[in-house]
Amino acid sequence: MVRRDYSKAMQGPITLCIDIGGSKTKLVRCDARALPLDEPLRKDTPARSHPESTIDLIAEAVDELGGEFDRVSVGYPGVIRNGVCETAVNLDPSWQGFPISDVLTARLGRDTRAANDADVQGLGCIRGHGTELVLTLGTGIGSALFRDGVLIPNCEFGHLPYGRESTFEHELGKNALHALGWEAWLERIPPALDVFRRCFNPDLILIGGGNARFLPRIPLPDDIVIVPNEAGLYGGVRLWLGVQSET
Repeated sequence: MVRRDYSKAMQGPITLCIDIGGSKTKLVRCDARALPLDEPLRKDTPARSHPESTIDLIAEAVDELGGEFDRVSVGYPGVIRNGVCETAVNLDPSWQGFPISDVLTARLGRDTRAANDADVQGLGCIRGHGTELVLTLGTGIGSALFRDGVLIPNCEFGHLPYGRESTFEHELGKNALHALGWEAWLERIPPALDVFRRCFNPDLILIGGGNARFLPRIPLPDDIVIVPNEAGLYGGVRLWLGVQSET
């Protein structure tokens, strides 16, 4: 693991950025410029993870990561309202109603802010102009919508109907990729993007998540940008910068 010496006075508050995914949970410390101070640490998220086991995993990973931090940001794969988890599609149902911000504040001893993981990913990669749609292709499908840099939180477009009996998440998530193989799975991407484009008329579509790595195998229009998966971590710094949102 890479360790970097830093001056807290020069680089401002250090944010411990956590990204809880259906498959992996990642952590990294970032300075005030959202630059990483360590190599991101990746851990397997417990299968059908309960809150308690995931919080234990995070606490152990923080000890392994080492180093000081002043505050905590968490990206969570579901709806977050006032620091409380409201949905848990790719995790155990016991996450519903779990006060993740308060629990991590008590466990880690630092103030914690939490948001939907796609919202955090967007904060780490948007340009801040026009309408920007962020999609994450991973265990499920995450989404975030911004207008001139203003976040409209908790947009779960992956749960929109796909045909009569399915959803975009079911058709484009990790299980579909494994069942179909990447070539057949990729054939579903352009039609899905066309639907999102017609519905939201974005100026830019930014796509991240672990399975975005397959997209360079097909031609993409100019309004689509593939972003590093690490943006889902580094965007956590912006949760502490007074980013506006519409509720």
